[in-house]
Order: sequence, then structure tokens, then C-alpha cells
Amino acid sequence: MGLKKISIFLCIFLMTGQAVIARAQDKPSVKELQSEIKIYNLINGLYLDKNQMEFILSCAQELKQKKDEWKYVYENNLVNQREVLLNLKNEVKNNKTEVSGDLARGVHRAKLEIQKLRKEYINVSKSKAQAVKSILSKNQLYTIENYKPCLVPPKGLARIGEDDSGKQFTELLERIRTMPKQRYNQKKHIISQKHVERLSVKRPMLKQEELKQAQNSLLKIMDKAKALSDTGFLIEKNNLAKEIKDIISPKEKAEAEEKITRFLLDASIISVLQEKLK
Repeated sequence: MGLKKISIFLCIFLMTGQAVIARAQDKPSVKELQSEIKIYNLINGLYLDKNQMEFILSCAQELKQKKDEWKYVYENNLVNQREVLLNLKNEVKNNKTEVSGDLARGVHRAKLEIQKLRKEYINVSKSKAQAVKSILSKNQLYTIENYKPCLVPPKGLARIGEDDSGKQFTELLERIRTMPKQRYNQKKHIISQKHVERLSVKRPMLKQEELKQAQNSLLKIMDKAKALSDTGFLIEKNNLAKEIKDIISPKEKAEAEEKITRFLLDASIISVLQEKLK
């Protein structure tokens, strides 16, 4: 093949590749599609009327605007906090016996500002959630309290949520049992943290101390399952899985306001409601 033909072929290849990338960028990502499907499942299950959808849309848009404003302030605060921490690192690295007063105050101030921003966002989110709660019927509140996001709802009376069995936790314990001891010891904190993050998403109002306590409880159950004999594990595995489920997916219903904040006031619902209201 001549040099001229090769050059033409490469140009066509590059242009085609760029066109494919451009088309992919114009389309929603898999994550975005999954999020929209879950929201549609919820909205369809709630049977919201036009006035309710318009009110929720307004609240979600206002909260998104506030969140964007706080995100900007928060990111600027992180830049300032990074500078303070770099200066602190230099003083510690140089083995100074005492940290300068200005630096100590800077570290404390940066931490307080982050806490203040988080508290402000939680308060506004709670206020919007209470407003949305006030316009929902008892049946709608029951639905949102029991909603578990999924792509394909299970068969049942309310086909909007995921299967609530504890099978996934039994499978978790079985995977742990097959792990070499050294690998388990290296990975167990990561595994427990990953599962506790699910709890923090479901219950955004939980404090860090409560999440840490949940992780410690989960670690104890995992260690117990790992240490049991094969016979002992067969006897205990269902009870242990139930204990994990009670930690990660508490049987008691989350407050309606928490679920409203997480699902009905999430930014991803804006486009869904706009489409519904056309």
C-alpha cells in the first residue's frame, strides 16, 4: 500500500473515531440512564398529580441551585484548607515542638467552616423535604418510606423497589469464607466501609459516630463468620446475615423526610419531572 493511501486511510480512521466519540458524549451515560429509570419507577409508583409534580420540581430546582452555590464555596474552602495543612505539615516535618498560634487557629477555623456549610445544607434540605412531605398523601408517604431503588421492580403489590431479602449478605459471608486469611485481614476494613457507605446514602442524617459504630458491628460479624468451622457456619450463616441486614438495611423505616431528600429532591429528578409535565 502506498504512502498516500495509508495517509488517506489514517485520516478516515481518525475522523470516524472522533465522530463516534462525539456521538457517545452526546448520549447519556449508563449511570445517568440507570438513575433516570429508578426515578421513573418511583414517580410512576407514587401516582403524583400535576400540582404535586410542579411543586416537587420547584423544590428540587431551588435545592440544586443552593447546592451549586455551596459547592463553589466548599471547593474554595478546601483550597484554603489545603494551604493551611501544607504549612502545618512543614512545621511538623521540621520537628517544631509547638505549632504557631495562627496556624493552629487556621486549622480549627477551616474545620469549623466545613462543618458550618454541611449544617446549612442539611437544614435547607430538611426544610424542602418537610414542604414536599406536607403535600403527599398517606399512601404516597408509605410508598416513599418503603421505596428501594431498582431498575426492574420485583413482582408484588407495589412494583417500584428492589427485593428486600437478605440473600446478598449471605453471599457476602460466603465470599469472606473463601478468602485466604491474610487477604481477608487486608481487605476487611475496605469491605465493611463499602457496605456502610450504603447506609450513609440511605440515611444521610446519620452522624459519623453512628456510621463508625455500624462499621465496627459489621466487622465483628465478619470476623465471627470467618472464624467459624464449616459446620458452625452452616448453622449460623442465616442469623449472621440477618444481623448484617439489620445494620445496613435497618428494619425500621427511615424517616419520610430522609427518603424525600434522597429521591424526590435529587437533581436527577428535575429532567424526569420536566418530561412528565410536557
